[in-house]
Amino acid sequence: MERTYTREIKNICTDFLNRVHIPFEIRKPDQPIFDDCCRAARQMGIVLDDKRSILQYLGSASNIAALAYGHLEHDKQVYIALYTASAIGLDETCSSDVESLKNFTHRFIMGKVHGHPIMDSYDMIVRQLPDRFESFAAEAMLQSALDFCVGLVMEHELLKKPALSRPSTQFPTFLRDLTGISRLYGILVFPDGTPLRSWMESIPSVIDFISYANDVLSFYKEKLANESNNYISVKARSKGCTNLEALQMAVDQAVKAYEESVAVLEHSPDALEAFQQFCRGYVHFHIADKRYKIAELWASSQC
Repeated sequence: MERTYTREIKNICTDFLNRVHIPFEIRKPDQPIFDDCCRAARQMGIVLDDKRSILQYLGSASNIAALAYGHLEHDKQVYIALYTASAIGLDETCSSDVESLKNFTHRFIMGKVHGHPIMDSYDMIVRQLPDRFESFAAEAMLQSALDFCVGLVMEHELLKKPALSRPSTQFPTFLRDLTGISRLYGILVFPDGTPLRSWMESIPSVIDFISYANDVLSFYKEKLANESNNYISVKARSKGCTNLEALQMAVDQAVKAYEESVAVLEHSPDALEAFQQFCRGYVHFHIADKRYKIAELWASSQC
């Protein structure tokens, strides 16, 4: 990738950080939870010794749980890490097995085994939602967790040729909302006991922040990997603009969502503080996690 292009990506990412008042900082999780996650997984009956297990994804998953959700109780962080590891695994190892993913929800409802370690782990972890969270939150998160499988199937179909001569301008956002599981992660922002009425109306904008912030901070590593089905690239094609222009649009949307969330939550100091702590941790997770290569971006652009 040319240095000039890399510099443009960094400048756009810097604009995002400045506008949401989050400094560039490489942080480590305050409390290591990886070992606790392994212990909890085994207690659930999840096999970690298989090469196709969620173990390989638990490092990143533990980091996002500890950084973005550090304001929650430790057991909640452990659950978030386990769920995230299984979701990453589902995305990276099972998206090619489209037929199995198409029937995931049917087998889930029927209580059938999926026959793949990642799918079976995802099933076991999702089933624990009602035992881990308040009833309404668990119900809403369950819907989002199952929608994720639908999104993965659609994402796979998107790679098929021929592409539409007139792509939908709304489909990229629709698909990203499914595959980003942002409704689930948005609800998790608010600790148990926070009155539903105090944060309920913020969820659409919280979801938008989660989605757009991830789009912005994921773009560099996706560009390095020559990915063409990520949100920024799909949006650029549907809009007939460059990837950099689409990236700036995503920044503007992320900032708008952040400001809207703050405005809606101002009446509830506890809910607002939870959201702002999450935002800082969420951004710092992307910066710290080697998977996103943000530290590499800052160093390589030399500006």
